[in-house]
Amino acid sequence: MITANEVSAKYAKDHSLDNLYRVHDEPNKNKLERANEFFDILNINFEGDLSAEGTRSLIELIKDTSSEEIINKFLIKMQSRAKYSEHLYNNTVAQKDDWLEDKISHYALQSPHYSHTTSPIRRLPDYVTQFNILAHMHGTKPIPKKLIEKIRDIANERQLEVDQAEKDFDDISSVMYAEKHIGEKF
Repeated sequence: MITANEVSAKYAKDHSLDNLYRVHDEPNKNKLERANEFFDILNINFEGDLSAEGTRSLIELIKDTSSEEIINKFLIKMQSRAKYSEHLYNNTVAQKDDWLEDKISHYALQSPHYSHTTSPIRRLPDYVTQFNILAHMHGTKPIPKKLIEKIRDIANERQLEVDQAEKDFDDISSVMYAEKHIGEKF
């Protein structure tokens, strides 16, 4: 699935097709500082390396420990929010600069090109990618850029709604857990 998403994004980029990409920046420095503090408390040797290699090493280090679940969740929360963009690197200038050829578009996956293309039933941005690639291959009219921008905004808005629902659920679950354990020491 990841390979299909990368190939479709690269095809769209290489042929200058209007497309929706899934872009994901690296975590900000504040999150890395908080991570270092958190891992110090847990006596885990972590030096702020959230590259693919650094993250794999950390996951291997904590595998089968009592901290594994909480650290895995923490690593997910540390990541910057991925979002849809009509530009591969989330801005027009980056799309045109040669020096960005080796830039990572999707940091969490360490992918230079990434777009959703695997489930048009599940995700409208997938349909945009598939439709415009097929339109290019068959010489037919693609989805126009203005409509892609509207779809991008709707997709990002829906993602925020889903994220808020998950946060609300976590908050409610925490309250329910705490209520059942009033007076206990943790």
